[in-house]
Amino acid sequence: MASKTIIRTTAYYLALVVASFAFVFLFSFNTSPFYLGYAGDTSAYKQMGLLIVQGGIPYIDLYDNKGILLYLFNALGIWLSPKWGICLLQGTMMALTAIVWDKMLRALGVGRMRPVCLLLAWVLLMCFYEGGDMTEDLCLLFISLPMLFYVESYMSKTPLRPVHWLVMGICFGIITFIRINNALQFLFFYLSAFVLDLTDKRYQTVIRNLIFALLGFLTTALASVGVMYLIGGSESVRAMFYWMFEANFERIVFTVYNGWQMQIFLIGIIPAVLFLTIAIILNYRQPSLLLPIIAAILTCATTFSLRPFPHYEIVFLPIFVMLSGQLTVRWRWAGLLPLFLVFAFNYHILYDQGMRVRRELLLDRVWFREGFDQFSQLAAGMTPCEREKIFNLEVWPGLSLLNHEGIVSYNKNSLVGIDEELHSLLSSGDTNLMPRWLITTAETQFLPDDSVFVAQHYTRTVALEPVAWKDIILRGLETSTFYSQPQ
Repeated sequence: MASKTIIRTTAYYLALVVASFAFVFLFSFNTSPFYLGYAGDTSAYKQMGLLIVQGGIPYIDLYDNKGILLYLFNALGIWLSPKWGICLLQGTMMALTAIVWDKMLRALGVGRMRPVCLLLAWVLLMCFYEGGDMTEDLCLLFISLPMLFYVESYMSKTPLRPVHWLVMGICFGIITFIRINNALQFLFFYLSAFVLDLTDKRYQTVIRNLIFALLGFLTTALASVGVMYLIGGSESVRAMFYWMFEANFERIVFTVYNGWQMQIFLIGIIPAVLFLTIAIILNYRQPSLLLPIIAAILTCATTFSLRPFPHYEIVFLPIFVMLSGQLTVRWRWAGLLPLFLVFAFNYHILYDQGMRVRRELLLDRVWFREGFDQFSQLAAGMTPCEREKIFNLEVWPGLSLLNHEGIVSYNKNSLVGIDEELHSLLSSGDTNLMPRWLITTAETQFLPDDSVFVAQHYTRTVALEPVAWKDIILRGLETSTFYSQPQ
């Protein structure tokens, strides 16, 4: 009997691992070897990872406003295998997250309905995934693990041990150094737990837990700073903190919604209200469980309301898993009916994801391939100097072009600050410092002085086929040694 139980348990978790990898390989359009993988923010992340692998200095040679752990994750994947590495790492983290979710459901007393709850969570994740390798899905494991500790502690009525708070602090640090925004809901989750201990006058417990949580956070923070120092010295550490924190806070804006953003906001905020309502109904007599959930939901909703993008909602998923577990324990299948309202608001995203798989994987795997082939043909004829002096002036990271098949070492691409650097190079008057090629579109905006200079000196233009839904125009400096119109 015991051996049969072990076999069933092993088979079940093996199925979770296989399903996790299948999900990533099928829906991570940005990293899966089944797709081209050039679109979305992840092109910038992969570019930073490639830079690290090739010995460059992040935040100095290239700029982006995310944390160093995100770029190290991509660098590790590229180092393992340029084609398969990142996707394999994603699958591993997804499998660990699924196991944590399963343990959370077990702790809540969910029996045979666990696979159903996990399946619903994966379907909802598919709605928000947006091609994978986003900061939010990489943080899922480190958001879910502390919630598991808290749920296990509550259900067993045993306090969290210092080692739990140490691991929670490490998780908070990892999230912070992937993307600071994703750590906000976690911060309020912590604060609510501390408040509950304070209301019970467990002052010594609060101080002890705080010390261990800070110790865990500092462990991650010091490790991240140490890695940056080894890569590029104190200058790179200062640059990291600027782009991670100061530059991020400078970019916080309250978005004036257009029609599309209002639609995304509504299909995101209504499920948040639904989650909040369900949480209150299920846990109004259990403040120790309700307060952290409310804190997490409200923080997520506030962050999402500033800039409504579907992948921002990924951080809701651990709460979704927890509430689905509570609903099935209380009302079994009927308990899942309220959750289907979430899918009703996201049906068009589900349809779009299915059509995208069908279009790219089964029918047309040359999706905007022509533009990349043309760029490869051009780059093959460039001198090494030219290939290392390509500036991408579009904020859409899918135009990076280069982090595929070693077309060039890397180019200058920045979501923030590229205009200022280009201006300093152009105004130097030194053609050895100036970019040899500029990747632009018809909508590219230059600084006023630069616009005149570019028009006068970047006279060799090559129009490429659309890439990432944009028409690409390569502008070559008049002293460039290579120029030919693609056939």
